[in-house]
Amino acid sequence: MLCVCIFSGTAYAQLSLEDVLTRIDSHPELVVRRAVIEAAEARIPMRSSLMEPKLILGVQNVPTSFSFREDPMTAKVIGIEQMLPYPGKLRTERSIGQYDVTIAQARLEEVRNRLRRDVKVAWFDILHRQQAIEVNARHVKLIDAFKQELAVKVAYGKSSLSQLDLLDLEQTELMQMIAEDSAMMAMQVTKLQYATDVQDLRIHVNEALTMQSSSYSLDELMKNAGVHNPQLKQMQVEIAQAGASIERAKLERYPDFDIMLMYMQRDDLPSGGHGLPNTPQMDMFSAQVSINLPFIDYGGARSAMVAEMEAMRAMKIAEQAQMEREIRMMLSERLVRLAELRRKHELFTSSIFPSIENRIKLFITEYQFDKTSLQTTISQIITFLHKEHEVLELRSEYQKTLAEVAYLVGTELQENMR
Repeated sequence: MLCVCIFSGTAYAQLSLEDVLTRIDSHPELVVRRAVIEAAEARIPMRSSLMEPKLILGVQNVPTSFSFREDPMTAKVIGIEQMLPYPGKLRTERSIGQYDVTIAQARLEEVRNRLRRDVKVAWFDILHRQQAIEVNARHVKLIDAFKQELAVKVAYGKSSLSQLDLLDLEQTELMQMIAEDSAMMAMQVTKLQYATDVQDLRIHVNEALTMQSSSYSLDELMKNAGVHNPQLKQMQVEIAQAGASIERAKLERYPDFDIMLMYMQRDDLPSGGHGLPNTPQMDMFSAQVSINLPFIDYGGARSAMVAEMEAMRAMKIAEQAQMEREIRMMLSERLVRLAELRRKHELFTSSIFPSIENRIKLFITEYQFDKTSLQTTISQIITFLHKEHEVLELRSEYQKTLAEVAYLVGTELQENMR
């Protein structure tokens, strides 16, 4: 297991890569995306509910004397008005709103998927840099041992001070490489901290990076990408939403209904003579329905709305096909890259790497018995150093390429994808 040590004062905890990946949920970009989901959920009842009813208050046929008892047509009015859309319109509006929520969720998953990839890439680069520092530090110690032995030979006149200068130069170059790797590691730690809430990172490697011998199937990866890749899932939902929008646009061909109910109260009219009773008047009730006439389609506006939604759906289908082609192409490129890295790694570790190590041991022994020169021995050590760095680079690139593949698929790689 590869672990990272998080130091706080004198105490620390070891976190694996999986532990660090769980710390991305507090990233501000994810917080923003969750808020977008909440906003989309809140909009569903806003767009799929009936409009508020209207209260009607008024008077009718009031004479200029403002008397309510002079004209039998004068009345006080109270009523209510409600607009009722054609059946199916609110249902499709709710469906469109629910698709908005699903799209927002897919976008959140895309951000999380990208952050997971970035964390993995930074993680494996940090491990690579630390291992490179350890390799260089080991070679610095080896140069120190040579310098001590060379100092003895100089004391006995078997070597010159110029050779000590050569070792000093090589040691300085190694220290510069350590400084560069330390700076690069610090930059990657910053990237890791950006993607997570992990602070004060110190890397501790419990096990070297490895490379898998088997490869993944492009068809299996694409099949899983169709299920898990957030961008493809978003496109699939957008296509379904476009279908609902077409249905909604077609419903505009049918009328909405505006229903109004009113109650009219009328006062009694005064009698024509003294002492005669007032003339009573009956209150009145009124109801009406107004219907728009959608078959009168001025300028073809309603037909154009349907055509627009159908064009949008065709565009989304084409975008999905294009995205699938791009993902397939990128997966294919990365699978080729993985195979290339495996071949190079196998070549280094099975033939070149062991032979160089054995030759270095041989040249060190020969130098100790004055059977070879210092320049030849140092040349072999530098060659071994470069090859060791190449192996570390291969392992790091392999893991980072796997992280890219997992990002394109949208989920962690499994055995059934091989």
